[in-house]
Amino acid sequence: MAIKFIILHWTGVNSYNITEHIKSSYQLIIDEKGDIVHGKPPGSTQSTGGMNSITYNISAAGGDIFAPLTVIQCERMFKEAAIICKKYGLTPSKVFTHHEIGELCRSGKIVQLLPNNQWLKQNIGKIDLTRIPYDVPKNISYGDFIRNKIRWYLERI
Repeated sequence: MAIKFIILHWTGVNSYNITEHIKSSYQLIIDEKGDIVHGKPPGSTQSTGGMNSITYNISAAGGDIFAPLTVIQCERMFKEAAIICKKYGLTPSKVFTHHEIGELCRSGKIVQLLPNNQWLKQNIGKIDLTRIPYDVPKNISYGDFIRNKIRWYLERI
């Protein structure tokens, strides 16, 4: 299996608990303290509609207002994304938030990559990582902010 993208998620539940269901949905889950919980191998989860055979999925536990993402958690997620980039020979430009994948599906841009994929529409409307615990400048998207963080870690590992 060729990993072509890394997709970043949040579990979106109102706690930091990492259930068996959550473990079965992602390759890595990062808890609020920045600790890693391993999920299932690539290709065996259902976290990014129509793309699971070519993606490595990392999720932060929580993400809603009752379990907001922490800086320690996000930094660990960005570092792990850099490690996975290195492992699979990817650049940070191949890392997307689930929200970004949904927007690419909505615009039809991702269909060029995965034509005739009826499952891509499941990603439309995802909001994963549209709230992060940083003051992101207004002239930069959350995705670009995150990719810059991953680039920084990639230069140091």
